[in-house]
Amino acid sequence: MHRAKPTWFVAAAGGAIVGSGIASNIYNVDFTAVSEDQYRNYETQAKIIGPAGSWKMIQEGRGFGEEKGRTQEELQILVKNNWEKTKQEKLDYDNRELKDKFTDTDYAYGTIVSMMFDKSAKFNEVIDDRNRAQDAGLETGEKRVEESFTLPDGWIEESTGEVGTRYFNGNLNLYSYRHPGVKVPERWTSVGKDILGKKYVVFQHQHGFESKFLENDPELPIILKLELGSITNPEENSENVDFEMLSLKSNLDNDSSTKNDAIVETDDLSAYQNSTLNKTIPRGWKMTIDSESPTGIGYHEKSTNVLSYRNPNWLLPNGWTRKVIIDQFGKSVCLFEHESSGIKSKSIESDESVPKELWSRDKNISC
Repeated sequence: MHRAKPTWFVAAAGGAIVGSGIASNIYNVDFTAVSEDQYRNYETQAKIIGPAGSWKMIQEGRGFGEEKGRTQEELQILVKNNWEKTKQEKLDYDNRELKDKFTDTDYAYGTIVSMMFDKSAKFNEVIDDRNRAQDAGLETGEKRVEESFTLPDGWIEESTGEVGTRYFNGNLNLYSYRHPGVKVPERWTSVGKDILGKKYVVFQHQHGFESKFLENDPELPIILKLELGSITNPEENSENVDFEMLSLKSNLDNDSSTKNDAIVETDDLSAYQNSTLNKTIPRGWKMTIDSESPTGIGYHEKSTNVLSYRNPNWLLPNGWTRKVIIDQFGKSVCLFEHESSGIKSKSIESDESVPKELWSRDKNISC
């Protein structure tokens, strides 16, 4: 018994192909449309033609398969129309934007790029949801702490919409965005200031930073946030004490000139030096590479579109002020000015034109 050889299968397949081609010429079908009379008489059966009929179809310029019913002229028109359609599709594709091309899911690369964009968008959504959840948790936690304190006599709680909760003392015609029953932290004092025709409680740090919200102030430098320890256990405050009024009275009664200047200067210098060791940046700011910066690094705040060449978390040396200017390129840039000398700088410590003694040994205030 002989074994089947692979060449036999190849020969059989080739024979089948050749045989089907010959059979199609012998047993060929004419798909030409019938006349109207034949159609009305239901004479629509396709005709079986042999080799002679196939040869005649070839002479008439008619092909095989689905082109059997078309003449040579019809085929040329079809080819021309298909070419015009293909050319127009190519022109339309070339006119599309590059991003639209790369995200077209009709192509393999478009599908891959779209998947990458979708994953990035979902990732950003997760980050936003997480941040919102964290912010909501922090706000809820802060609200629970404040609710644990009883409002002192004369104070009522008001809602201001987007700003949040506000407290009002009708006897003093005084507003506060911080719970008046929460003790004012060390190194902070509260004063009353007129803002847009109303008197508000404003908290001042010994370095000069001012805030109406204190713990909830988004612009509060991180070093001051770490320093805050004002919200204590409610059980420790068993009495209904108006710490807001105590701080205001203390601030009015005490003369700042009686303080020990040497101790204050040492504390201020230490706080300033510690702040310059802080490498983090406040929330909302983003570190960028900037060739205009003396250090090659800039800090950009997206909501206000402000650029700073100095870390926004650092305290300002004593005698320096900060303002925002529009430079020659139309950018909003932080500019620092020394009050007594009039020297201006965009970065202070990294600016070689600023004498070191103007910022290295002075008392300091916060930016």
